[in-house]
Amino acid sequence: MADSMDCTDIKNIGHLGIICAIFKEYKLIQKIDALLPKTSLNQKISHGEAVLAMIMQGLGYTNHRLYLSKEFFSNLALADLFKPGLEYENFNSSVLSRTLDEIYKYGATNFFSNVCLTTITENNLLEKFLHIDTTSFSVTGKKYKGQGKFNLCHGYSKDYRNDLKQLVYLMVATEDGLPVFSEVHSGNAADSELFEKTLLEVQSKLKDNIENKIFVLDSSLYNKKFLLNKNISGYWISRVPESVKECKNILETDYDDSFWTKEDIDYKYLQIDGIRYGGKLQKWILVRNREAKYKEINTFQKKLDRQEKNIQRAIKKLEKRLFKENIECLEAIRKMRSNYKYFTFTQTVASQHKKVRGTKKKVVIGFKAFLKYKRNESKIKKMKLRKGKFILATNCFNKEVLPSEDILKAYRSRNRSIEGNFKFIKDKSVNLGQIYLKKESRIEAMLMIMGLIIFVNKLAQKKLRSHLQDSKNNTTVPNQLGKPIKNPTFSWASYLLRNINKIRVLSNDIVIDKIHGIGKAQKTIIQAFGSHAEEIYGYP
Repeated sequence: MADSMDCTDIKNIGHLGIICAIFKEYKLIQKIDALLPKTSLNQKISHGEAVLAMIMQGLGYTNHRLYLSKEFFSNLALADLFKPGLEYENFNSSVLSRTLDEIYKYGATNFFSNVCLTTITENNLLEKFLHIDTTSFSVTGKKYKGQGKFNLCHGYSKDYRNDLKQLVYLMVATEDGLPVFSEVHSGNAADSELFEKTLLEVQSKLKDNIENKIFVLDSSLYNKKFLLNKNISGYWISRVPESVKECKNILETDYDDSFWTKEDIDYKYLQIDGIRYGGKLQKWILVRNREAKYKEINTFQKKLDRQEKNIQRAIKKLEKRLFKENIECLEAIRKMRSNYKYFTFTQTVASQHKKVRGTKKKVVIGFKAFLKYKRNESKIKKMKLRKGKFILATNCFNKEVLPSEDILKAYRSRNRSIEGNFKFIKDKSVNLGQIYLKKESRIEAMLMIMGLIIFVNKLAQKKLRSHLQDSKNNTTVPNQLGKPIKNPTFSWASYLLRNINKIRVLSNDIVIDKIHGIGKAQKTIIQAFGSHAEEIYGYP
């Protein structure tokens, strides 16, 4: 007689086992529980486990909201991912919201720094370059009462939603994108003030680890107030705004090709020493981007063509007008000319006469304007020389700490570092950037969870790539085209792990647990995360 075998239960593990393995390896739950201890004996999951649950939702790629947490956990193998005895009802929105409240009470910024910065320093993950930048998050649909530490208000929107109120989210991250520090500010906060304040705060938190660390920022920081601040120590790299006169003059200078040092096929740089601005001696690096130059010149040429058509229409319209006074006519000409700085105009104002019955002479009845124009080639040439160029400034003259070639490399790494983090937050597949919470305090805490989501994502990606690129392993994973690669994103690795399930089978009254969906690529990914991941996935 054949053995009876029935499948009783199927629970998904997917890539969430990797997230749990990261938490176990770096002891993140213990760190969070030490900061936010349980306050009730009836609380079945700790605050550390609640944070892990929210990070799972954020990296689950399911577009679930916080209030749908029970539905998200209803089909997961909770005993393997968390601990035995938990049910999906334990992960309701009320439990997770209480954790957000505790994060706010502790201090959202301090909580984030104590978790991330401690983990980074303990595991020697702090790199030489630290990037600082901000982004904005728009909010809709509710009149907030201003009970948080920041104000939801209108400001410069990086989401291109100037019609909505917003908040500003600041982050400091390493070259690999690991967040070190994050903070929430009012929607109208200026980057220049935030960067200066943050730089001082991060320097105080790093303390013994600040030596030879270099902060990389955009042009918002670069001003005389910052340069004259004696409390700021350490090194920095900043883009110089084109509004600085010295910068403008250098950009408009046509240097011979022999002076440039080639970085790659697109980038060249030229070192300029002895620059003094804001009372500080600095090293400037003039950078030229070949691809950007052609694009910007093409855009500028199209702009000139559009303006020329607009000038023709404006002149035609202006010459039809009859002005009562000569001064009115001249003012109309001045306004039109002010809109087109790359063109020169020659003007004539003629009075218009008309013979009136009973008078021997013609009477002046008004004034008309007549204009001719041509392109200002000298200005256009100077502007074209500026295209595809920018200047980086630094206060580090030590070539051993910061060689000239590393200045440009550090600034270019912003794309994969902090700007990549903001892009990840607002990616539609992750959809973290949409805020649906009602309390400002929970919004602030939730943004710290978003920072932790990035932190875990970057940790997992760094660990996976390090394992694959290690010459001893000689392993790869397939990309979307099936070709072997050694630098996958964690998002792609998560996709490859999506079909791993735990199947519970009842055979002759004996319960048998099986892990289904692990192939060669999945084994390679699991092995990269060590014994904790292998235990969760039951491999080998």
